[in-house]
Order: sequence, then structure tokens, then C-alpha cells
Amino acid sequence: MKNSQKTLKTKSAAKTGKFRKIKANKGLIIKCAVAVVLLAAIVTGTILGLDYYYVDTPYDGIRLPEYVRVAKYFGAELSAKEVQEALDEEIEAILDQYTTKTTVKNGTIEKGQNVTVTLECYDYTNGVKGDKIDDISVTDYEITDVGEHEDEDGNKYFPELQDKLIGVAFDFNNEDFSNMVTLKHTYPDDYNIDDLKGKTVMHYVYITKVTNSNVPEYNDALFAAHSDELGYKTVKEFEDYMIHQIELNLLWNNIVNDSAVLKYPEKKTQPLKDEFDAYYNQYMSANSLTFEQLLTQLGTTESGYLDAKNSYAEGTVKEEMILYEIIQAEKIRLSNAEYKERVAKLASDSGYANVSSFIDDYGKEVAYRSCIWEKVKEMILEKAVRVD
Repeated sequence: MKNSQKTLKTKSAAKTGKFRKIKANKGLIIKCAVAVVLLAAIVTGTILGLDYYYVDTPYDGIRLPEYVRVAKYFGAELSAKEVQEALDEEIEAILDQYTTKTTVKNGTIEKGQNVTVTLECYDYTNGVKGDKIDDISVTDYEITDVGEHEDEDGNKYFPELQDKLIGVAFDFNNEDFSNMVTLKHTYPDDYNIDDLKGKTVMHYVYITKVTNSNVPEYNDALFAAHSDELGYKTVKEFEDYMIHQIELNLLWNNIVNDSAVLKYPEKKTQPLKDEFDAYYNQYMSANSLTFEQLLTQLGTTESGYLDAKNSYAEGTVKEEMILYEIIQAEKIRLSNAEYKERVAKLASDSGYANVSSFIDDYGKEVAYRSCIWEKVKEMILEKAVRVD
């Protein structure tokens, strides 16, 4: 939502793993991942005099029921609570995007303020100041919404320190004011950093900046002021579009999660694994990185990298098998007219001035698959059972 017009954040069933990914957001493309999976050629045919686009399944020769057991899709339940929660996340993302910050020069730190600190940490296990511990020492780290115990990415950051900061006096106008507090903390024996397990550490906390967040009101005026960036002019326009997309994707993701893969066709997963490696090999080459340096950037290990590669390949194939099994079972097709209408909207929603530019970047195969995937989702939504 923050980076392109009408882009919905969804929790894809084809996650590439828990480590931080290097990726580009390309709008409403059904598969925005490490690489695009090539489909079979699209041909034009006629059934009972009706012109239509037809795509040969990329799983030719594979009996899909032997590989995947698709969960109930027509009559699947749609939770109003889950829809509202997802909408609230989208609203929060927009408010975060246009939130400004005002610097506070003096006072006492209050819960909910943003506090930037520099931490110098020293071993204090023996009751005296020992060696500096660089692993947890940081410079100018901003703790957003101090006292809430979570940073802007939802990660818990040093709750004890956040609680210590609340009520601390600061004065950046007075050079003689220390703007510093200390915190002695003993890390638990099961702490996730081996060198800190059971160790007592003295934290010298230098407060370098304090700000208040100015959150805009969620109203039509906000959308009117930023309509070119957001792609919506009113709250209603935004919510109508977003709720529809949320419902489509919640239903689909639930179906994917509830479906069971009996086995994976290796001839489909291996090319995706190769593409995953090729993507990161190209990234390493472009940035002169070793594999070990790449792992550090991604915040993972070699085992985590392999897990992510398998997750990407298997997740992609699972979704594709589910999609094509539904298409085959329900004999779903797109007419020429329907395809043209859908691909025009897809190009527009993805920020393209015309279909030709979109096709040049992504190809007819991806465009077609995205369009028929949306049709399948819409058919599922039409037959969904709504629950609280």
C-alpha cells in the first residue's frame, strides 16, 4: 500500500521463509517473488462459437488429484472478524505513511513517544565494569512508541529498557544535562545470543532524541490530499476496494492452507529452486558479496536459506496445483472480451499507462494467469458463507 497504487498486503501461502528478503513490489501481480514461473503458451480457440483464451496447464502429464487434495472452495467460510482485522492493518499502514514527528527539546519521557538512544554495553558479571560488548551496543537506535515493547516491525525490543526510560528527564537545551541513564540487566540462561546467556551487563543509555508522533485523522481529507499517491479520493472508495481484495485473498489463502499436498512433482519444484539460487547469485555478484555475507544481510543461516528455498518452490507449486485443479474441475475459461477487460484493469491497478507496457514487462503468460486467478477467486467469493 505504501509503495504502489492499490497494492494489497497479504500473507501468502508461498512464503519464502522467515529471513528478511530482498525484493521489489510490483503491484497486483499474483506472483511477486524471486522469479516468475513460465507457463505454457496461450492459444486462441473457439467453443460453441465463443472466442476464448485457453492456456495449456503447465502440469501436462501430471494427474493433479494424485498430488494435491484441494480443500472445500465453493461454500468456504469467510470471517467478518478476519476481514476487519486485515482492513485495520491497511488503515494503520496508511496512517503510518503520513505520520509526522515533532522533536521535543526537554521534559520527561512519556509512554508512546519515540526515543532515540545510543547504548554502550559492558560486561558486569563480576560486579565491576569489564569489556565492552559490541553485539548489543548500538548507535542512534530509535525506539518507536516507547513502553509498547514492540518496534515498528512488531519485534519486541528490550522491554526492561523501555520501562526504564519512561519518566526519565531530558534537556537537549542544557549542555550540562547528562541525558543518560544506566540499566544493569542479567540475561536469562536461554537467551538467544550464546555469549550473553546468564551474563550480567551494564547498559549506558544515552538519550539523543525524543519525538512525538503526529498521526493524521482517517477521513476523506487525508485521501483527497494524497489521492495521486494512494489512488483513492475518499474513505469509501478505499474501503470498498480494499475489503473486496481482502475477502478474495483471505478465502484463497485459507483454501491453500487447508489443502494438502500428497507429493510434489520434482520437475516443477526443481526449476523454482534453481531460479531462487540464480536470483541471489545475481544479487551477490552485483554487490560483490560472498555467500556468508549474503546470509548476514538476510539475517539467516545456510540451513535457513535452504529452508526458504524449499518453502518458496513448494509453496508456489502448491498454489499452482490448487489453481489448475479448480480450473480443470470447474472448466473455467476466459473469453477474449473478458480477458481484455481484466488485463486492462490489472495493468492500470499495477501503475501502468497501458496494457502493452505491462505485457512488455511481464509477458502474456503472467497476465493471463493473473486474470484467470482473479476470476477463480471471485467465483469462490460469490459462493462463500459469511460468518462472524
